[in-house]
Amino acid sequence: TDFAGPAVVSSNVTPSFVTRFAVVVATFVVDEVPAQDPVVLLDSLPFVKRSLSGSTYTFERTIGSTDPQGTFPATVQMTDALGNATNAQLGTVVVDFVPPILSSLVVQPTIARVGTVVAISFDSNEALRPDPQVFVDNLPASFVSKLGLTYTFTYTVSSTTSVPSPVVVALALDLAGNSAAALTGRPLTTDFSGPTFSGYSAAPSLARLGTTVNVSFTANEQLQATPNVTVGAEPAYPVSQNGLTYT
Repeated sequence: TDFAGPAVVSSNVTPSFVTRFAVVVATFVVDEVPAQDPVVLLDSLPFVKRSLSGSTYTFERTIGSTDPQGTFPATVQMTDALGNATNAQLGTVVVDFVPPILSSLVVQPTIARVGTVVAISFDSNEALRPDPQVFVDNLPASFVSKLGLTYTFTYTVSSTTSVPSPVVVALALDLAGNSAAALTGRPLTTDFSGPTFSGYSAAPSLARLGTTVNVSFTANEQLQATPNVTVGAEPAYPVSQNGLTYT
């Protein structure tokens, strides 16, 4: 007597995340070969049998553009020669046609010179495959970390990096293989030239011992800190800043 249908000994369904036109492969081993070919379904959509080797079956299904999206079980239905039936789940497949959305492209520091290592980060609205890419002027940045859905890369500014605003581009695929629209921006300012000064003046222009002289000049750009000024070998002390003019 035999009251049990064929049993699935082991199974594997890959890939587990798919987009349109991807091929899902279901492989499973049975303890007895059923009287007829098993019926394998992704939810209610059929797989196609590709092979039977010993007691190992391989079925495939190509995801169509009109297939429903969501998380679906891959199941098998089998019946042995005595009519004993089996229904078993082989695995789970996530069908996803929606590309990820990348946002919040940030660079730190925002101003850099040759040799500066900048950190470039962006956010995703969903998990990504482990190989997102970031380019600065078409040159790759190096992946550093993933924290939640925030990805961080580093890039070392070189003498060939564009001035003053290189293009930064982030590219990524989600787990199903959908490609995100390129996240492009110019959040980085490069500056390879030191500041220049003009409009030097001293008041009064003639001085004796003990006279306080105001020295002023104008920079051509914003400075990182108050500049150091010396008169002869003696230091002068900052009094005020008006825009780019220092006194």
